Amino acid sequence: MVAEVKQAVPDIQLPFLAVHGQEDTVALPESSAHLLARSSTPAELKRAVVYPGLKHELFHEAPEHRVKCIGEVVTYIEEQHAK
Repeated sequence: MVAEVKQAVPDIQLPFLAVHGQEDTVALPESSAHLLARSSTPAELKRAVVYPGLKHELFHEAPEHRVKCIGEVVTYIEEQHAK
């Protein structure tokens, strides 16, 4: 299944934001790098953010981290909506 997903990545053209904790062992941050490098989404419409020291459940981290992560998502959505 991973091979099928990797093969389909060049077909992705939608805007996206990928967020990861650097210590995530469930969804490796390298997958976002792969997505950024190989998707057909224009560069200005895609972004990846890796948070040092955080794990997989970014929205369930300590409040100060959670607020930052959610803020990043909200900002990205607002930017895309304004285009």
